[in-house]
Amino acid sequence: MSWLAILWNMPLSVKILGLILLMMSLFSWAIIINQYQYLNTVARKREQFDKAFWSGLNLQDYYESIAVKREKDPIEEIFAVGYRTLFEMTQEQKQSFQERLVQCKSVMEIAQKKWEMHHHNRLTWLATIASISPYIGLLGTVFGVMHVFQGLVSSQANSTALSAVAPGISEALGMTALGLVVAIPATMAYNRLMLWLEDMVCHYQLFQEEFMVLVRKHGAS
Repeated sequence: MSWLAILWNMPLSVKILGLILLMMSLFSWAIIINQYQYLNTVARKREQFDKAFWSGLNLQDYYESIAVKREKDPIEEIFAVGYRTLFEMTQEQKQSFQERLVQCKSVMEIAQKKWEMHHHNRLTWLATIASISPYIGLLGTVFGVMHVFQGLVSSQANSTALSAVAPGISEALGMTALGLVVAIPATMAYNRLMLWLEDMVCHYQLFQEEFMVLVRKHGAS
């Protein structure tokens, strides 16, 4: 018997829970695909940025080429806000070099945190789906089993043999299985994508430290 046939034989409450699980599954896969493609693109752009940045190019020219972009990659945004804070001062913003260094580090950290929080919030949806979908499936199983026994009572059956209840219970247990089918991929994807996100954050933090060392070196010379 197919999943659709099993779901069709269940009561309305179970059908609604099954539909919720189906929607949660589609939503989780949409997040997984979107975030995988995005993080893969960001990782590739970061590698390109590192090669260009440390190739000995003129930072002013590189900053100007990035500043005109309407949508910057995270690493470009971090570099742009830091460079702008250090070297684009108005007459009213007379600060010492050390003060600008502190401010530069702060604005780069803020830019990184904004990006990190934005994508961390997206991934928490996967954690939520992974956590609650087994319980929704279990709830559907409970409703399904209740429906089976209520059917036996209402039909005034004289026998409660296994053959009389097994098909209905089997159909009800399908909801638990459906909940696990939704939860397992969401859990695996959440763990993998979170590790990937944390790895990207570590690279951004390392770039900030390297950039500050470079700036201090040139400032001292």
